[in-house]
Amino acid sequence: MSISVIQKIPNTEIPKRGGSALTITTSVPDVPITVGSYSFAFHAQHYNPSELPVFSDSGGNTWERIISYANGNDIVSIGRCKVVTGGNIIITATLGIASYQTMGVIEVSSDADLTVTDTATGSGSSTTPATAQLDATGAQLYLGVINWPVGGLTVTPPSGWTEIHKDETYTDTCHDSAYLIDSGNKTPTWALSSSVAWVAVSVALAESIVTDVYSGKGIGRGIGRGIMRMVKDKSGLFLPEKKILVPGWAM
Repeated sequence: MSISVIQKIPNTEIPKRGGSALTITTSVPDVPITVGSYSFAFHAQHYNPSELPVFSDSGGNTWERIISYANGNDIVSIGRCKVVTGGNIIITATLGIASYQTMGVIEVSSDADLTVTDTATGSGSSTTPATAQLDATGAQLYLGVINWPVGGLTVTPPSGWTEIHKDETYTDTCHDSAYLIDSGNKTPTWALSSSVAWVAVSVALAESIVTDVYSGKGIGRGIGRGIMRMVKDKSGLFLPEKKILVPGWAM
């Protein structure tokens, strides 16, 4: 089983200077987005923490926002979708109130479904933005994004991580996102050239499989089957995540 990053997709203006907006979109990807892959969006905004991004794309794929976190008026979010319709897809983040915002996207391939195993947040004022530790049982892919409100600073991604996107909107929203393919617990920590207020989120994901683990007669009438999603643990073994009863199983 393996995970790899296919491509990074920036927003259409780098840097996106010149005021707030309701939406932000990505550029056309360098290569068409592949059916069966995952897209992950990293979003930063400044203005109203009650207005969180709604992610969508031109292919009509279904997006979910995994996590959002605010420090005052500065917010970061990570969203994802499993790609059903591929091609030259444009990804959009939409807010209910015009705000300064930035966004970067990566496309990720995997041999199996990607399950979120942990999320973490952090906020403060320092030169070392970080989230709490990701207790990443079985995790293989780690994602993170930070937001700070002072333009012109130098930012360094966490050690060993690969930068996805770096951007600033005038001086109100600055963004750096990064990923790591590895295993074990992680505490992603960035470095800024000056001490400023910041906010950060991170996510750990693992490949999972769905397997038929039993079939047969129930206590009552009828025959049914059960399926179980298995997630890798730290030793590489697959352990059950949850059980789903398929119609026909009699209890």
